[in-house]
Amino acid sequence: MRKLILIGLVLCSALSDVFAQELNCAVTVIAPRIQTSDRRVFTTLQTSVTEF
Repeated sequence: MRKLILIGLVLCSALSDVFAQELNCAVTVIAPRIQTSDRRVFTTLQTSVTEF
């Protein structure tokens, strides 16, 4: 029984690599209507989402 579970886990992990995709996107935060004193929050948000 342990061998079947081990084989199943190995097969699942091997197949998950086959279907992996890389996400390539551009993120732009446009917030002209938001009245806040610190615009760096949105710059940080844009950078963080892009790097993620």
